[in-house]
Amino acid sequence: MNLTDYFSRHFEILSANTDDLIEEVLRLRYQVYCVEKTILKGSHHTDCKERDLYDPRSVHHLIRHKLTGLYVATVRLILPDLNDPESRFPMEEYCSQCFYKDLSLLQNISRDSLAEVSRFLISKSRERQIMEASNLDKRGLISGYRRKDGLLCYLLLFGLFSAVVRMTALNRISFWYVGVEPSFHRLLTRFGIDFTPIGPLFEYHGQRLPCLGSTTSILAGIQKYRPEIWKFLTEGGRLVLADSREGLS
Repeated sequence: MNLTDYFSRHFEILSANTDDLIEEVLRLRYQVYCVEKTILKGSHHTDCKERDLYDPRSVHHLIRHKLTGLYVATVRLILPDLNDPESRFPMEEYCSQCFYKDLSLLQNISRDSLAEVSRFLISKSRERQIMEASNLDKRGLISGYRRKDGLLCYLLLFGLFSAVVRMTALNRISFWYVGVEPSFHRLLTRFGIDFTPIGPLFEYHGQRLPCLGSTTSILAGIQKYRPEIWKFLTEGGRLVLADSREGLS
């Protein structure tokens, strides 16, 4: 069974385009950041929902486990503010002073084609619930997509990145900002997801590496080195990532 069929058998990727689904996004973010990782103070989110000032200019996706109905992962794409093109992204707000000085690439990027991948997260506790439920079901998840500790491995990672690709295509984005842990950056590189560091490590809820990626070049690299993953991420090439200047089919 290929990656696309296997993922579709167990999970679905949903656009959080209703009030109810946005509520699920915010509750899941609270679960991960305030309960599981405790990198944010739960006392600042008394309604058990994590939100910030970038949400109104963002689009969000969720991953739902079909058997249990649990929402297990979410990601958002912070879009350019078309009413204020110079409005900063979180990466620019927190670490732009550390960007490498010779970044001519940034100077040539149109602000309306730039977005930031953010709140890319998977709930470990809900992973465990899914594995427990799957172990009791004949259609349960097989060992090829599990870590040694029994939790889901790359399947949800690929699902979240597929959600990013969908949001990118729909909003005609050509470049991504992303701030990642160094170990996660190395993991992405293993799968051909090659973001370019644009500055040294900075501190933001742990050590983060500021990166920039061209949607076209990153997907071309995945297509070359990991064609099965590329087919999954782009829905067999159906998604065309393009602005008025560049694209990938």
